[in-house]
Amino acid sequence: MILCTKLVEFYQFLIHLIRVIHFESSIESFDKTNLHLKYFNNAECDEALLITHGLGEHSGCYYRLAEGLKELPLSVVAFDLRGHGRSGGQRGYVKSFDDFIGDFCAVYDSLRKQKYKKIHLLAHSMGALVLLNSLADLSQDKIGKIALSSPFLDVGLEIPAVKKIAADVLKNFLGRFTVDNEISNDKLSSDLDVQREYIKDPYRHQKISFTLFNDFFRYFSKAAGSVVQIQQPLLVQYAGLDQVVSNKKIEDLFFERKNTLLIKYEKSQHEIFNDIERQQVYKDLIQFIRGSD
Repeated sequence: MILCTKLVEFYQFLIHLIRVIHFESSIESFDKTNLHLKYFNNAECDEALLITHGLGEHSGCYYRLAEGLKELPLSVVAFDLRGHGRSGGQRGYVKSFDDFIGDFCAVYDSLRKQKYKKIHLLAHSMGALVLLNSLADLSQDKIGKIALSSPFLDVGLEIPAVKKIAADVLKNFLGRFTVDNEISNDKLSSDLDVQREYIKDPYRHQKISFTLFNDFFRYFSKAAGSVVQIQQPLLVQYAGLDQVVSNKKIEDLFFERKNTLLIKYEKSQHEIFNDIERQQVYKDLIQFIRGSD
């Protein structure tokens, strides 16, 4: 009986995805790791929106957003970073954060070689950390606008020094070993239906290795340096109730920055595209993409 219930729930989850997925494909990253891609909506358009997900997520988590953006003349493309979703790699582990950067660059380059005249970039949480650290390596000719969602530029809650020291030591002996990231679903979304969906989702995970944990802190400062170099119009959307990332860091970096629109959603948790204010989040994103450069 329990097995039947689980199968029904998984079937319902797949139906949600099928409603908006146009087709799926895969490419090889720089080291031959297989990366899974989903093309949502309007696949015949000459502009694309490339989505990079956060830690523990996958491309399928953005079906609501893709549906919310369907009025835009865009091909919405999302992919699974290594160790996530249906891409190759160990869950929660990378040899170096540079592997994520290599994945992003490989996907961007594959889109750049296609028919798209312009590619807008959207990245959530850890995905924003990946994007910001990748910009210097990208050919800029086709990049349109850039949108960041709850960018992970520092941790939301202070981590005890002893944990940082322990992780720094253990990465040398247990670098591939993963532990729970301690981020519960109620810290991601206030929507109870979304929380239940996350529990049932077989492609989500809550794993993080000591290696990845340590790399975050090295790449925070690099990302902050990359912000200064951004020439494209920039939208930063973030959650008022976020307990995962540092809102202070977001505001310090982006408040009053030229060519930047900063919008805070006071009632939302970390994953604003799947929380209770999501319709307004979609509207603001649509307006930003439609607006003149």
